Amino acid sequence: MEHLNTFSLTKYQHRKIIGYLGLMLPLILVIGTSIFGCHQIQSSISDYYHTITRDYFIGITVLISFFFFTYRGYKGDQIAFKIAAIAVLFLAYFPTIIDPDARENCLEFINTNRSFTISRHIHNTSAIIFFTTLTYICLFLFTNPRYATSKFKEAKIRRIIIKFCGYIMLLVVLAIISFFIFKLHEIDRIKELHLVFYLEVTALTSFSIAWLVKGRFISVLQNNTPL
Repeated sequence: MEHLNTFSLTKYQHRKIIGYLGLMLPLILVIGTSIFGCHQIQSSISDYYHTITRDYFIGITVLISFFFFTYRGYKGDQIAFKIAAIAVLFLAYFPTIIDPDARENCLEFINTNRSFTISRHIHNTSAIIFFTTLTYICLFLFTNPRYATSKFKEAKIRRIIIKFCGYIMLLVVLAIISFFIFKLHEIDRIKELHLVFYLEVTALTSFSIAWLVKGRFISVLQNNTPL
């Protein structure tokens, strides 16, 4: 029993680390570029690869990949976490193209302004796979009825929160896909509002909240109240 408790604590810590990294990524990128004089929000999170915060973008995404790859999860579920790990790793090392409307003081690595045709397609495909896999994890793995054997009120609340986060991510994924299919992201007004960036932040925040809740981050949602 002591071994089981130790394993459970490690498992919860692992989930919380993944949640923290997801929350930190957009914050560090935006604040980091702002400190160095770039106050313009980029068109997407991926565009920060070409700014002064490139190393942070790569570092955090690689860390997320590492913790996904080493996450044990339940037997039979590991394949989803491995897919997410590989997809987010591809995001780090296959950059997208530079937004031509980005201000020059935001582009630390101007020499990267060349054709990224193959890299861009790999990046965009990996992004869709990553967010789709995260949605699947929230909707079907973290809330799978075969794992929901707890008789505690808090466990049911956790499942509701995680499910809600999963549905938000699903809507965001569908919205982003439609943006690129219908080239809505090229409309000036949408670019001015940075909608793709904020949609990605919404998806990352939802994903992070789900992992933090699953990691028992919120003390009031510990199993204390029997049904």
